[in-house]
Amino acid sequence: MRAESSEQTDDAVFIGNKLSEKEQELFEEKLKEFKRTNTNTKTFYGFMILKNNFSPKYIQGIVKNTLKGFNFQDKNAQLFAVLVLLHVYCKNALLSVSTCEEFLGLQTKPYFEPSKVEDGFERFSNLLTRCTVNSKVSFEGVMVIHYSIAQHCLKELSIFSSKVTKAEITNLLLTTDSFYEYALGKQKLMQDVHNMLVRRQLAEAKGSLFSPLIQDIMKETPGKEELILQNAAKCYRKDAVIFQLLARYYYIKKSDFTTAMNWARKAKGLSKDNSYICDTVSQVLVRELKNEVHKDKDDPIKPDSLEKYLTLAKSAGEACKETQQTANKEAMTRSQRQKDYNTYNTAGHLGELQTAAIIIQILQKTPLFNCLGEVLSGKITFEDLPMMNDELKQYS
Repeated sequence: MRAESSEQTDDAVFIGNKLSEKEQELFEEKLKEFKRTNTNTKTFYGFMILKNNFSPKYIQGIVKNTLKGFNFQDKNAQLFAVLVLLHVYCKNALLSVSTCEEFLGLQTKPYFEPSKVEDGFERFSNLLTRCTVNSKVSFEGVMVIHYSIAQHCLKELSIFSSKVTKAEITNLLLTTDSFYEYALGKQKLMQDVHNMLVRRQLAEAKGSLFSPLIQDIMKETPGKEELILQNAAKCYRKDAVIFQLLARYYYIKKSDFTTAMNWARKAKGLSKDNSYICDTVSQVLVRELKNEVHKDKDDPIKPDSLEKYLTLAKSAGEACKETQQTANKEAMTRSQRQKDYNTYNTAGHLGELQTAAIIIQILQKTPLFNCLGEVLSGKITFEDLPMMNDELKQYS
C-alpha cells in the first residue's frame, strides 16, 4: 500500500502517491490480464486507485457511489464513520475486529453460523481492509484502505451526503463504552483517540492552539467542541493532559478563568511533578491578569482596582516560581540519566517576565509611575509618595 507520508526513517522507505511511467505500464498489463480471465475488478479499489494514479476524481466517484443513501442511524454506518474519522486524524488508527463485531452484534450468532465482520459492514466493506497489529498480544484490526479514501469519505459525510458532522462522530467515539471494553486493541485505541484530541500541529508558522480535530470541529460546528472536551474528560477520568486541555480551552476560548482554574488544579493534582502541567495554573493566572487589565478602561486606574491587580499578579508570580522549581527538579533528575535529551522547560521564567510586563502596563496608568524613577534611583522611598501630592495619597 502506498503511504501518505514522504518522511524517511532508518528502517523504512515510503513510496509516494505517484506512479512512474514504468509502474503505470505494469498496472495496465495487470488490468489486461484481469480482463482475459474475466476477473471482476469493480471493487478492487486499492488496485484501481493505483491504476488511476491516485486521481481525486476517481476516488470521489468511488466514495459517492458507496455512501449513497448513508444513514447515520444504522450501526454499520456509525462504525464506518468512526473508522473514517480515526484514519483522517490519526495515522494508522483502527478498531479491533472483536470491537467491530461486538458493536455490530455479530457475536450473537450461533457458533455453527460464523459471521465475518465484513458482512456486518455490508457495502462499506469495499472501502475497508483487515490488518494485523503486532504488539505484546497481536490482534486483527479494521481500517479504511487508504488515507485519500478516508479524506473524501469525511468530506462527503459532512457536506454532500447526510450532513454528519465531525462533532457527532467524535461524540459517538468518546461515549460508546463498547469501543473500550475489549482488551485487544483497547490500549492502542485509547492512545490514538488521545492523540487526536491533544496533539497540535506545532510545525506551522505560529503553531496551533488546539489539535486539528478540535480546530475543525470549532469551524464546522462552533460551540460543539465544549461537549467533546467534557466527554473526553469522562472517557479519560485520570488523565492530566486531557484536564490541561480543558483548562486551556476555557481560558483561551471562553475567558472563563474560574472553570479553567478548576481543571488546571485537577490536572496538577494528577501530575504535580510535571512542570508543563504545573505551568497551566500559572498561565490561567497570567491570562486572567492580562484580561482584567485589558477590560479596565479607567485612566488612571482606581486604587481598589490596582490592589486587586497586584494581588492577582502576586499569585501569578508565585505560581510561575513553583513551575520553574518543578522544571529545575526535572532537569536535575534528567541529568542523572544517560541519553535523556528532553529540553529544559523555561515556562516559569517566561511567565514571570510576562507578569512583570503586565505590572509595568498597570503602573503606567497610575500617578505612581511618574515617581517610579525617583524611587528606583533611591531619591525617595515609597513611604514618601503620599506626602508628595494629594493624588498619590489615595494609593497609599
